Amino acid sequence: MSETPAAEPGPSDEPAPPPVTMHPPPSVVYVPYPVYPVLPPGRMHLGPQNGMGNAALALGISGVVTSWIPILCCLGVVAGVLATVFGGIGLGKAERGEATNRSSALAGLISGVAAVAIGVLYGMVINYF
Repeated sequence: MSETPAAEPGPSDEPAPPPVTMHPPPSVVYVPYPVYPVLPPGRMHLGPQNGMGNAALALGISGVVTSWIPILCCLGVVAGVLATVFGGIGLGKAERGEATNRSSALAGLISGVAAVAIGVLYGMVINYF
């Protein structure tokens, strides 16, 4: 019987694996972080300052609602006065371009004046009768 000879150890037809490196392959391109413009010292870029207009609207609505309640009509007047003040400040900021919610500030101002008027009239009616 004839035996087939075993394969001899030696170089194979497969290529050797690439060497391990710590560098990325050349096809990968890394983009650095975006560079933002540098502002002069002392100047910060701020977003819109809408806090006064939003506070005026919230206080104006709560003032109109509470100025009809007999026990809380004084609280409604206080909320209306604060809404009127905050609405005026918010309108000033909107006119200068510091805020973007002019309509909220105006609605807060109007509802604050209405809350004061309703609370004062309701308080006079309660005390009169």
